[in-house]
Amino acid sequence: MKKIQVDMFEVQLGSAMLLQFFDENEKVSVLADAGVKASGYSVDHVKQKLPEALGVGNEDPKRIDLIIGTHYDEDHLSGLVPIIEDETYDIGEAWMPPVANDSELRAYNSIPEDNNFLAEQFSQEDGESKYEEYIQTKLTFCQKISSLIRIANEIGDKRRFNREKYSYNFDEQDSQLNQFREYLLEANNILELDDACCHAPEMDTTSFDNEKFYQDERFYFYEHDWRYGEFPEETLGHRWQRYPSRIDSDRYNLADIQRSAAKDAINASSLYKVVKALKNRGIRIHCYVIQDGEPRQFIWKSNCRRFVPNSSTAMSGPILTLLGPSIGLVNKHRHRLPIGHYLAKLVAYSIPIKGITPSNQLSYIAKFEYKGQSILITGDAGCVDFK
Repeated sequence: MKKIQVDMFEVQLGSAMLLQFFDENEKVSVLADAGVKASGYSVDHVKQKLPEALGVGNEDPKRIDLIIGTHYDEDHLSGLVPIIEDETYDIGEAWMPPVANDSELRAYNSIPEDNNFLAEQFSQEDGESKYEEYIQTKLTFCQKISSLIRIANEIGDKRRFNREKYSYNFDEQDSQLNQFREYLLEANNILELDDACCHAPEMDTTSFDNEKFYQDERFYFYEHDWRYGEFPEETLGHRWQRYPSRIDSDRYNLADIQRSAAKDAINASSLYKVVKALKNRGIRIHCYVIQDGEPRQFIWKSNCRRFVPNSSTAMSGPILTLLGPSIGLVNKHRHRLPIGHYLAKLVAYSIPIKGITPSNQLSYIAKFEYKGQSILITGDAGCVDFK
């Protein structure tokens, strides 16, 4: 008799894997992701293939004991919704990505609790308003960044500095900016909103107060707290007036930050759809993390048909060892917003600011063990917090 069956579904750029563990009395089924993101693939692509993998007919009862959304990228989560909504599937529980709400005010060194995770918030009675509030924060921020980019463009045109003197590839950067705007449009299409964040209103770029500009720009950074929604239009404008050679590198950095915020909106939309489907069926939702450097073990308990934190209970079924993400990594990405902090760094230092989308780094990493065999399941994780 077979002990383990692994089905890896072909979904091109997405991810979907079904694990089944067999003994004489029962079968334990775990579905990790069901994302589809490729032309010609329907959103129920994985759902159509599941009955055969589970060894049942299309209309027969189907059991999935655990669904794991490894992280909150659309190409890992999108196909879960039609599976969850199909009531011929009996689903035990779901582990959703432990992404903390980065738009909430909090004590700087506070540790995220269950009610700080987006999936947990979306599953509450006021989940829809929490979702809308989160998305609006991202869209408002994208709009403000568009204003700053517009200022940089206008000042650059007015100064007419010698572009040949600097090493930036302007055609390439314009192409990059167009790609970033496509992210914003995709986010707006998902939310059925207008494209205001891509077309910010005109702003006066000439009326800066010179008395507010300090000789040492870093002094201005420490004297003004931008972390709670203040945006440094005046400071950036003055810097671009004085140092036009920095306009294009700053413009690229701003667009990169904007792209991250737009992708957050897209990913949160995918997560919300999955959570809403789980909530409508009353399926338990959990967001699990580990202490830094300390793997966390869960064992299968037949009487309640779920994986529970390790106890003195004898281990006869599969064992799930959670290897990531860690609470330290969750907290690191939780402090991305209020994102004015990154704009302050942009003002203070001549350094590139990398994209800050957390979805890949916050992937679940889990090892399943059964009958002497081990299987490692990850999202798009780089194991960046392994100790």
